[in-house]
Amino acid sequence: MTTTNDTSTALTSLSAAFGDTTGQEAIKPILKEHPTLQWLNGLSTTTMEMAVGWHIEADVNPQLDEAAARLGLKRYIVQHKTAEQNGETKQRPYWALSFGQRAVSLFVVSYGMQSKYQMGRTEDRLGIAYGWEVVRDAQGQIEYKKDSDEPKKQCKLQFRAFVHELYGAGFLEWLPVAISGYLTDCMLDALNEQFRTLDAYGSHTEAESGTRRDAPFFGFSLPLVPGPVKMVGPQNGEKSPIYPMVAQVPQQVDKPFLTDHMVPRDLLKLIQTELLDETVQWSIERSREINLGKASSEDHQDVQPEVVTGTVIVEETGGRGRPGAPQLVSGGDRPVNQEELKWITNGYCMGTQAYVQTVCQRFGVAAPEQLRLSHYTTLYNEATTPQPAQ
Repeated sequence: MTTTNDTSTALTSLSAAFGDTTGQEAIKPILKEHPTLQWLNGLSTTTMEMAVGWHIEADVNPQLDEAAARLGLKRYIVQHKTAEQNGETKQRPYWALSFGQRAVSLFVVSYGMQSKYQMGRTEDRLGIAYGWEVVRDAQGQIEYKKDSDEPKKQCKLQFRAFVHELYGAGFLEWLPVAISGYLTDCMLDALNEQFRTLDAYGSHTEAESGTRRDAPFFGFSLPLVPGPVKMVGPQNGEKSPIYPMVAQVPQQVDKPFLTDHMVPRDLLKLIQTELLDETVQWSIERSREINLGKASSEDHQDVQPEVVTGTVIVEETGGRGRPGAPQLVSGGDRPVNQEELKWITNGYCMGTQAYVQTVCQRFGVAAPEQLRLSHYTTLYNEATTPQPAQ
């Protein structure tokens, strides 16, 4: 290929190189219309951080990537517990919506909430799917209860939502959400907090006009953040850690909060006229599928921590994702070194001082620098052991 003087001259002024290209902008491919909004519960990343809270796949929808970039969201590579077909560790890029305890606000497409008792009737749904699915391992094989031929089961919750922050940045699509296991109760508790916002709206309208007005369930976005780590598991069995989602609704819901979280008028119309009734029908059908063990395109995998077998003492060996890969060692219970301390405070505790204090109280020390190798080992094993099924 030869270079002409005309081309060289044009390149000295990049803004004038192609003239008027209005309507000719390069169009990027969309790999998935509705990327999945996932709650990650402690997966490692290639940058030695821990993926906790709301995440969404990167590089599958250009409009989503542009909106996330406008918001300045954190992006990193998550290392999943399952492997690629060639046996290598599965690594995927994600936008970390909850990074730094950032609130993620959801408009949930549903008429409202139901209790577990009400959702025992599969045909009775308001837009949120719920059921009990058979637990399968990473290879898709059914897991059974100990000393029994009865399959393990766990509850599952699925719904559709718009992320308020992304919507305001130009990404206008709804996102599928799937929560399972012990996190299901946490999600139900958080969703029920929406009624405090709705009640406050009714009270404010009555005080303002003398007539109480009611808002729909999706009339306000529900802000959610990762809560302090908690241990869950069978009453007499092994416990594992989870980071529950917590609704960040103030004790006194004031007018500024209502104004900030009110659904945009165009989105309100879209949900009411095009999405709501179809989503209700979907939630009924999807609940049946969950109970029958059928997967859907809106399911997602690899939301649990990576598996580490056995109880180990950890020494520095340069393992990826955390300061040390598991190895049995001998010797005293020394204080944590700088890399281990960094992982505890910035990884396990996500850089949140309240979580650091919780860990210190748990192990009876006054400051994180007083933590020992055995404490780090306990936290490491908790963060790399899958959440048990219910």
